[in-house]
Amino acid sequence: KEKIIRADADPLIVASSLHGGMIQMAKMDKLGKEMYGVTLQDENHRKKVVEQIVAIYVTGLLREKV
Repeated sequence: KEKIIRADADPLIVASSLHGGMIQMAKMDKLGKEMYGVTLQDENHRKKVVEQIVAIYVTGLLREKV
């Protein structure tokens, strides 16, 4: 059976970082609206957030391999 997740990825760390990031974004939403004019209540912004989080977890942040 072929696996899609790297063998060295610790599921607890991955899940904790994703969950913690989402909780922090929700907690900071009011500040984000006040300072940057964006809120998770806005459907377009929320869609962008979801797309970027998925992209970061699937492909990473680096442009090329180091």
